[in-house]
Amino acid sequence: MAGGTAEGAAPEFWPFRNQMLITLAAMYYAQRGAVEITVGTVRTDRQHPDGRARFLRAMRGVLRTQAAIELRAPAAAEQTLALARRSNAPHSLLGWTFSCHTGEWACGQCGGCRKHATVKAALGF
Repeated sequence: MAGGTAEGAAPEFWPFRNQMLITLAAMYYAQRGAVEITVGTVRTDRQHPDGRARFLRAMRGVLRTQAAIELRAPAAAEQTLALARRSNAPHSLLGWTFSCHTGEWACGQCGGCRKHATVKAALGF
C-alpha cells in the first residue's frame, strides 16, 4: 500500500490505513463499553494526511456520530525524541520497537527506520 497515492503525501504514506485501524478498534470496542480510543501520532506525522489535526477532528466526528467514543491523540504536538524521553521507557523496551514503512520487520532503510535509529542514538543506545 505504501507508495504515496495521495497528493503531496510522503512515499511511505498508506492511504486510509489509520482510518481503517481507528474504525476497526471502534467496531470492536464499542460493543465492550469503550469510551475512548487513543492513537499514537506525533508532530512529524503531520506530513501525512492522516497525521494532521483535520483528519483527527474528522475521525472524532465519525466516532461521535455512531458511538460515544472519544478519539485522543495525546502526543500529536510532540516531537518523537521529547516523547521518548518523557516516557522514561527503558532501553530494553524501546530496543524492541520499530516503525518500518516497508514491511513486517525493520528494514533499516526507510524513513521510519531511519527516524527510529536517530531517536535511539539521541537516547544513548
